[in-house]
Amino acid sequence: MFNPGSLVTTKEEFAADNKVIPAGLLGVVNDSKFNTDQRVSVVFADARYFDLVSLRYLQPAKLLSFSDAKAVLEDVTRRRSYCKHAYYFNVKMYHWQLPDVLRQLLPNRRFEAYLSCRLEDFCRIELESFQEDMRTVLMSLDVSGVYLTGRMGGWLTLELPYDPVQNAYESYEFYSDNTGRYYYGEDIWPLDKELSDPQVLSNMLSLTEDDPEVWQEIVATRKEIITNVRYTGTLVDFLGKYVQARLYQFEESLSALETWEPFLQDFQVA
Repeated sequence: MFNPGSLVTTKEEFAADNKVIPAGLLGVVNDSKFNTDQRVSVVFADARYFDLVSLRYLQPAKLLSFSDAKAVLEDVTRRRSYCKHAYYFNVKMYHWQLPDVLRQLLPNRRFEAYLSCRLEDFCRIELESFQEDMRTVLMSLDVSGVYLTGRMGGWLTLELPYDPVQNAYESYEFYSDNTGRYYYGEDIWPLDKELSDPQVLSNMLSLTEDDPEVWQEIVATRKEIITNVRYTGTLVDFLGKYVQARLYQFEESLSALETWEPFLQDFQVA
């Protein structure tokens, strides 16, 4: 049985709700009332959600390496202008096209204004839907806000009350500095070398040999940070794929004539 928030991948291709789920697809187990001893609810990276997926099709996901997870987290946190503790995903739309019947009406200024209002409505509804879905997908992250930032609203922002990696690192920094002898500095990424590195181990042992309890704390905290970075980086990598899949679906919807048919009828009445 997988716990809510567990990262999983599909062992093999299988069908669910008459849809094919490919092998190796990354997903997150949802905290759902439909979970049983044999089946769980899963949100997949291609933005599909299934209530009852047999456990025999799932396996624990292989976490990204520390360096790969670090690169993912650096990429989504580099924008600090709106919120220091947040993940940022590019959701600018480049590829959608209005149906021809709407494009032909664009010279009409009244239509253009009406179209702009309806497009804002569509985007607002999609964001509200996404915010609700994030409560399903992000149960393992303490997200305090989901909104759009940027001059044109092109960055989806997941705000956190604190940076979980930074918080763990500060604990590690305390243990290191508390000895008065061993200190990595202010860089949030001091862990490029794993604990197995003989030189790193030798240096740390020599600097804490008089206090084995401090050494044990340093080792334990360091391992915790490595695990935290790898899990969080893998989860955020999943989110990046999920966000792009949702964005693609939205672009496809905006390009479909059936999406706009009620709007065209309203405009003709107006």
